[in-house]
Amino acid sequence: MLRRRPAAREPPAAEPVDAFTPCLAWAWALVALRIFGVPPLGHPDAYRAEEGLTFTQVAANSLFTVLLRSDGIAVVFGGNYDGQCNIPALDPGVTYTQVAAGEIHTVMLRSDGTAVACGNNSAGQCSIPALDAGLTYTQVAAGKTYTVLLRSDGTAVALSLIHI
Repeated sequence: MLRRRPAAREPPAAEPVDAFTPCLAWAWALVALRIFGVPPLGHPDAYRAEEGLTFTQVAANSLFTVLLRSDGIAVVFGGNYDGQCNIPALDPGVTYTQVAAGEIHTVMLRSDGTAVACGNNSAGQCSIPALDAGLTYTQVAAGKTYTVLLRSDGTAVALSLIHI
């Protein structure tokens, strides 16, 4: 038996915002708090940088968020299931200058031109190679299970067991 398609209808008019809509928005904000660990703006626990500091960069994925403060300290929120929130301590006089968030790892560029990574290294994405004399890393990026670093000689270094 063949069925006929119903006739096309006009889309419904926009519904007025009711008391439920702000509650739904707040519920989603709380879901974001649970997943990313960063309270939404306006939430009583919204994270702010310490007095005199600002945030200069953010990197995030579905499980955690990395913020870079103006003093070069990396701050991480969210799930630490693979150690991606275990930010390595800095040597005296060294700061972080860039952060990147992969799915299961974090990569950071340091002011001394080196890069460090923490988290799951299942695809070799945290195995940052040492640099030859006179070279520095200038930029970092992270994806699901890979890391890409740019060197001062213009070379890109990709770290992953998976071909990218």
